[in-house]
Amino acid sequence: MTRPEGGQEWSCSQYLCLQYLSTHFELSLLTEPARPWKIEDNSREGKSMEVASRIFPIAKFIHPSEGEPIRSVILATEESAVVVWHVRPAQKIAAHVHPGGQDTWTVISGEAEYFQGGGVVTRLKAGEIAIAKPGQVHGAMNSGSEPFIFISVVAPGNAGFVLAEK
Repeated sequence: MTRPEGGQEWSCSQYLCLQYLSTHFELSLLTEPARPWKIEDNSREGKSMEVASRIFPIAKFIHPSEGEPIRSVILATEESAVVVWHVRPAQKIAAHVHPGGQDTWTVISGEAEYFQGGGVVTRLKAGEIAIAKPGQVHGAMNSGSEPFIFISVVAPGNAGFVLAEK
């Protein structure tokens, strides 16, 4: 995989890229502002339109909490809800389902016990992605010593939410 960085290209395996990203995550997010983009909108006869931002700095949405984990919404539309979660050690996201949609978690840092329903619990850690299809149980408890931070994408945005047994 090649990727531009500072005008140069570098190669790496998927694992090493993820390791690099998790190591340099905070630095790169704090130095890259949101950028406006021009896109073609074919529904308006091909006229360009300005988009305020399609790039979001994750660090801006990470909000630690002493109580319950904080769910910070980056963007919510009919098509999807994109959320950043910050879960401190020993904090838990209750087991639940989205009856009408899929929830995809991309883990940025930390690790957790990932609930899959029926008493099945597995370890989920930085660099991994967990996908819960419509109606599949999912939730997590941070069993590590550092924050468990991940991006959740629920699609469609109105997929619903129902508590479930872990």
